[in-house]
Amino acid sequence: VHRWHLIRALCTTTDTKWFGTATDIDDKKQAEFSLMIAREAAVQAAQNQANFLANMSHEIRTPMNGIIGMLHLLLISSNLTEEQRDYLLTMERSATGLVTIINDILDFSKIKAGKVILRADEITVEKVMEDVCDVLATLAASKNIELCFLVSTKIPTVLRGDLGKLQQILINIIGNAIKFTTTGEVFAEALVESKEENSCTVKFIVKDTGEGISPADQQNLFSAFYQGDPSTTRIHGGTGLGLVISQKLITLFGGTISLESTKGQGTTVSFTVKLGSSHELVLPNIVTLSPHTGRSSLELVKGETVLFLSNQKTLQMVVARHLKRIKDGFECECAETVAEFVNSIQER
Repeated sequence: VHRWHLIRALCTTTDTKWFGTATDIDDKKQAEFSLMIAREAAVQAAQNQANFLANMSHEIRTPMNGIIGMLHLLLISSNLTEEQRDYLLTMERSATGLVTIINDILDFSKIKAGKVILRADEITVEKVMEDVCDVLATLAASKNIELCFLVSTKIPTVLRGDLGKLQQILINIIGNAIKFTTTGEVFAEALVESKEENSCTVKFIVKDTGEGISPADQQNLFSAFYQGDPSTTRIHGGTGLGLVISQKLITLFGGTISLESTKGQGTTVSFTVKLGSSHELVLPNIVTLSPHTGRSSLELVKGETVLFLSNQKTLQMVVARHLKRIKDGFECECAETVAEFVNSIQER
């Protein structure tokens, strides 16, 4: 029988004699070995579970999408009573909410299992931002929140990266901003962080005027399933995985994410993604010709000033910048109230 022993020896300085001790540590070594085996088994079990969920994603999503599709077909029928329509609408909302939860859990499992591979699609950042804001516009409008975005002209027209994953990140982050904002606005901006020969790092900034996040909650915000204040969670719902999934995807893009927030004063989320370079496409200026003069619509209004009415400073800034980007540019004068707007017209 073999056993573990710890041998210690000490040589005296006077007569060069050695003194030694032998300690039986076999029980300790056996416990360490058992613990290592148990840990490896637990890690393997967790990996098997993640692999199973990742592989089952299609089988789980498909029947749920089928249910939602059938509910939608029933809802467009004209032979429903008001009571039946209310029942179906409740079922559709519940099914859609369940699909969102399932998608979060399955996406998290796929990332954890290392089964996410980024594609190399052609990406136009301005189009991505426009599509994402279109998707979230209804949610923002239902809360009477201004949703606007701005894309720097220094960003190359076409880049390469995973279009779907970038949209998912933006929908998660901008959607969270809208979810936790009761009044005011949500503003998203895209800038060039850095450029290299074969890549461009784009920085996205999402600012809101929401309730803000306490320092204690900020420390755990990127932990899986963490949802902060339980009372807030009951109001807004969610799995607590959106930001974690976004953080993991951003890391796959070779980027980072950061957050600044003060309780009661809103939140700013910034993240970067590294996108590959692509052949530049020169998008044509879209103009129309006047049937009377044969001149373009831009030529007819060249040098004119656009008067814009809005009480949102951010929206004023976005519109003014977009107008200046049009060929030959426009001057933009902003008014915050109807009275200011009318006075500006009368002065002209």
